[in-house]
Amino acid sequence: MALLSSAFILPLLSSCGETVTPIAQTFGALYDSTLSDTDHFKPLAFHSDLQAQVNKGSPFVLVVLPKDLGCTCWSNFCATINRYQKNKNLLIYSIGAGQFDNVDNAKFGLTIDADLATIAIYDGSAFKYQQTADGVSDSFAKDYTVFAEWMSARLSFSSMLYVSKSQLETLYAGTTPFTIGFSRSTCPDCSYVDGNFLREYNKIEHNLSYVVDCDVEGIRYFNGKAPSNKETATDDEKQAYTQWAAFKDDYGLSETFTATFGFDTGYVPTWLHCNPAANEESKPWGAIDDADVYVNDSVALVEGSYKVTSSFFDGNRELPFLSDSAALTKGGCTVTTLVGLSLAESDVNVINYGGVDYYSWKHEAAAKYHDPLLKSFLEKYVAMK
Repeated sequence: MALLSSAFILPLLSSCGETVTPIAQTFGALYDSTLSDTDHFKPLAFHSDLQAQVNKGSPFVLVVLPKDLGCTCWSNFCATINRYQKNKNLLIYSIGAGQFDNVDNAKFGLTIDADLATIAIYDGSAFKYQQTADGVSDSFAKDYTVFAEWMSARLSFSSMLYVSKSQLETLYAGTTPFTIGFSRSTCPDCSYVDGNFLREYNKIEHNLSYVVDCDVEGIRYFNGKAPSNKETATDDEKQAYTQWAAFKDDYGLSETFTATFGFDTGYVPTWLHCNPAANEESKPWGAIDDADVYVNDSVALVEGSYKVTSSFFDGNRELPFLSDSAALTKGGCTVTTLVGLSLAESDVNVINYGGVDYYSWKHEAAAKYHDPLLKSFLEKYVAMK
């Protein structure tokens, strides 16, 4: 690496007495060489989307796009960012500077210049670092070494990588075993496990694994519409419903084709271990050889006591990781059957809808059982040996 002048390094790494601490990223993104420019970023379309991302509590990197994406300054900076993403498999979210027009952005910690691009780093919901570059005379934007120096001082990287639908299909078409999580960006259960268990677990280096966001076109969305089977649903919403159900069947999230590894109609978050080389079926579900479904349990009031009445962990599935005593020990897992478990009243949410009480297991309480199960699963398949 070429030496950098101290006059430039010091302002970047320790300006105003700043103490630089690397922030561990919960997820990365498998670089896709078929994409270009801003397509490498995960877009946050609206100001409210950024607020939702902050609320999740997981660390993330954000680029605020200038209003003019055709200028040379942005082209230079974007090329530098994309090169860094390729080298680090770094997940970066993006939002347009126009989303901050007439909006108080102080709560996000950002200083916005609509004509310039900004890189910002968040530690969960807390803003930590920001750097803005003009892309013309600014070495930060044009000099990859300078940019990488600044970024790498503030980040450590995850080995759990988001993949696109096409990359997912490539994994199943290969011969190498892999571990994949199915998630949704709008799913509260997914946000909880991301911002809590996975945020801590992925701080440690593991073998490569993957995760796919199902809230995308071609999986859960059809022509931008989410699934609905209501009588008032549009044709696109009905098609999205059919498409999503077929995806959950084909990929083994539901019980349709695999009663052992699927659960009911299919839920997220779900983690699967797959061995495509041993797949004798024509669909991805045939590659599954182990699974974990995080939460998504049913709770009922039975004779005055709250009990788990339905769970993926019902004691009937022969799951390899549950027979691996070493994995269970590493995961700290001592309870592997959840159906029949009695719950304290304080651990249950009660919602009355239409005069009927509905019950759910609070995330914090359910996590005491599901975190060790998921950790045991991951310790078996992705932990460094």
